[in-house]
Amino acid sequence: MPHHTTEMRQLILAFNRIDNVYYQFARNSSIGENKLILLYALNDGQGHSQKEISEDWLLPRTTVNSIIKDLEREDLILQAAIPGKRREKKIWLTDKGIAYANEALKVMYQCESGALDAVLQVYPSFVNSMKCFSRELEQRLKDMP
Repeated sequence: MPHHTTEMRQLILAFNRIDNVYYQFARNSSIGENKLILLYALNDGQGHSQKEISEDWLLPRTTVNSIIKDLEREDLILQAAIPGKRREKKIWLTDKGIAYANEALKVMYQCESGALDAVLQVYPSFVNSMKCFSRELEQRLKDMP
């Protein structure tokens, strides 16, 4: 058996369980999984391009574009041109959009906060360790012949 196979399997299973929590939350929501992901992505107070959202949150660009159009019709987002970029725009939630996202994600935010508080009490470097691991894994795969 290769080195760390048991630990990697446990880690992957943990990731799958986390993914399932978000899937079940979205499934029980009337909003839809991709729209919730997009609201979550935008609800950090910063502007993001469709390209960034697509790449960071692993959503197809066409899906992001469709949801952006819906959110714009509902006055939940604003878009602004990015200087030096011909077609890309930054997207922000409006005040109405922030309120909408906070309400839609309220239960998930509460669950995340409680779970993370509990974990950080025991493993204070948990988040930094996960970020480091993901960067290392990604880089090593890129470096493979």
